[in-house]
Amino acid sequence: MIWVFYSVTLFSIIVFIWILKDGSNAKWEEGTSRFSKICYFLENRIVSLSRGKYAVYLVGFVCLLCAVTQVFLLHSDFPYIGHDYTQIESRLIGQLIYAKNNGLAIEWATPLAGAGILSYANPQYIQYSPLYFLTLIMPFWYAYNLLTFLFSVIGFLSVYFLLKVDCKLSFAFCLCGAVLFSCTGYYIFHLRVGHWAFIYHPLSAFVAFLFFSNMLSCLKWHWLLRILIGSIVFTMMIFGGAIQSIFFYTCFTLLGMGALFFAATKDFLKKCFSIIAAVLLGFMLSLSKVIPMFMLAAVIDRGRPMLSDVPWYYIFSPLYYNFFVSPLSFLEQLLYLRAFVPIRYGNLLWEKDVSFPIIVVPLLILLGIKYRKTFKETFRILDKVVKWRIILFIVWLYLGADMYYDKGIIHSLFPYLNNTHLHSRMASVLILPLTLVFCVLLHRFPVFRHNSTYILCFLTAFSMFFYVYRHAFVLTSDIAYTTHDIRVGMQSWQNVKSGNGEYKIVDIRKKSECDLTQFAENNFMLYSSQYPYEPIYGYENYTFKAKQIGSPYDILESNFKDSSAQSQVKQYNFTHPHSLLFFNESYPQFSGFSLEEKQDLDRFLSFQEVDWKLPVIFDIANKISYYSCIFIVIVTIVLVFLSIRNYNRHIHI
Repeated sequence: MIWVFYSVTLFSIIVFIWILKDGSNAKWEEGTSRFSKICYFLENRIVSLSRGKYAVYLVGFVCLLCAVTQVFLLHSDFPYIGHDYTQIESRLIGQLIYAKNNGLAIEWATPLAGAGILSYANPQYIQYSPLYFLTLIMPFWYAYNLLTFLFSVIGFLSVYFLLKVDCKLSFAFCLCGAVLFSCTGYYIFHLRVGHWAFIYHPLSAFVAFLFFSNMLSCLKWHWLLRILIGSIVFTMMIFGGAIQSIFFYTCFTLLGMGALFFAATKDFLKKCFSIIAAVLLGFMLSLSKVIPMFMLAAVIDRGRPMLSDVPWYYIFSPLYYNFFVSPLSFLEQLLYLRAFVPIRYGNLLWEKDVSFPIIVVPLLILLGIKYRKTFKETFRILDKVVKWRIILFIVWLYLGADMYYDKGIIHSLFPYLNNTHLHSRMASVLILPLTLVFCVLLHRFPVFRHNSTYILCFLTAFSMFFYVYRHAFVLTSDIAYTTHDIRVGMQSWQNVKSGNGEYKIVDIRKKSECDLTQFAENNFMLYSSQYPYEPIYGYENYTFKAKQIGSPYDILESNFKDSSAQSQVKQYNFTHPHSLLFFNESYPQFSGFSLEEKQDLDRFLSFQEVDWKLPVIFDIANKISYYSCIFIVIVTIVLVFLSIRNYNRHIHI
């Protein structure tokens, strides 16, 4: 199969050189070569298609092709998928058991991992997310691929209409920009390894379109719709385990988009206020999860910081990795240089390498060479608003790069960020803004004098082809992408759905919580892992105190004394969820169930709802989230229906 890609690559390079050489002055005149006439015909044919009704079909076809490509790449090693999917799938199986026994009640803690850990307050648990609800009716892998497809379509169309309506670019540039956004490797890097929260990445484009596009301005109540729909998307991200990643990156991306669309107008201020209102409303809708999550973040210790004592020049990491190392890595893979030279950049995948499409860097170099003498003059004649946009965008770029430096502005203002992993993937915020800037620059400064539309479409197809090649083959040698057999997860889901829900934790073992074998074997007597996988207590469980191997009913001497009896308090060998959030000097963290709480322990181990006697504020937050979500969704649906019914303005694709 790999030789097919090599053959197509060689053919594409020859054709492209021929286009530049023989088709550069292509006209339908006597004496011109047949190939020049073909170039001329294709150029005019594409232009005519872009102006007719077939443009809708062409955009739809390419959009679906990009979405199907994402799903195809997820299956390129089927039935084996990325390692981290075992983590989310095992958690969803546990939540499926809990839902089978208790309906849609909140699962405050889970007995499956770490001999009892908090789940609802943990930002990486996804109860009440779209993926959670879909998994209740279909296997995890089907639900995940369905959302991957839908979100990819939404992201593609959002970028297309941003370029078409708001940047006012021609059809070919809009289509190219949408493809470049969809075929950036960052998204599929994370999906393939199993970073499930990154499924929401395409929605960052939708959120930017929602708040900054004038396409919605023709709708009645468009300001209210922006706020309501935006808050629903933010709520999906928070409940979907993405607040510590995609939600933060999306908000930072919106700052960059704000710089690009800056205008000293009342309309722009309204758009900015609508973003703030949507974020606040999103927090209110997810208040049930936000309050315990922030309370937990305030009391836990994650151990050593993720970013400490790095050199100042690390702020240039995005430039170095994405515009030098990433293209070099692609050439190394394409030409199979590792067979001759001991180099490999696989450890950069999904962390620092955004993996822009292969045409971006060469075209930027060509653009810089061709217009090196005119950029300064062009900047001089720009109006003040455009100059302010450029200045604000440069400031935004610096703030993004500043995340890589632990003594920079952002980490000095928010020192808690040093304990997170946000800096490693900060370059992802560049994807959408740079895609728009790249397309606008190509439109404003054409690199090719003739056949520009045809050449751009050719390069777009070329990028899609290499996108599939790069991500279908390079990762097969990395065990992180081919660890989990999805058939085990399918069988586990079938067993739980067809069972009676009478599962129970009877053992604590030194195994991973990600092991789905016990569910696939239809064993109702389950075990809990001694340590959770990648917990909030640090990637190496720096501050996590594990229980002993053995039975949860083993009686242990606690590490604190009864104040009245002045003796050691006896407790069971299983962590009480209260001790993970409400601990103090007299009630240490990771304390077990007391002997008087055996009934609660029985219910907890059997995935039954337990009255944890939580503070009243949690109950209030639950009711606020419940009723506000119902109200906002109903109002949004009604307003969308009324707006569409009153819509009397047609926007040409």
